[in-house]
Amino acid sequence: EAEFAVMVRSDRKGHGLGRLLMQALLDYAASRGTQRLYGYVLRENRAMLALARSLGFENRTESGRPSEMLVVSRELPRQA
Repeated sequence: EAEFAVMVRSDRKGHGLGRLLMQALLDYAASRGTQRLYGYVLRENRAMLALARSLGFENRTESGRPSEMLVVSRELPRQA
């Protein structure tokens, strides 16, 4: 498993950069044999939560982090 963190500057949001970065992270992690990625997203960041869901992440609630959601990827495919 590996934790990820992504931040996109406000004036760059809405141009697909977050999707590009997240896909690059997923591809890199799979190439390194990482089975799963996870990260914490503010509950109010609906765009990031939706992006994560569209990339196959599951949203989970963490009891110790009421203002955040834990997003966990599906198991990443093994790459040769």
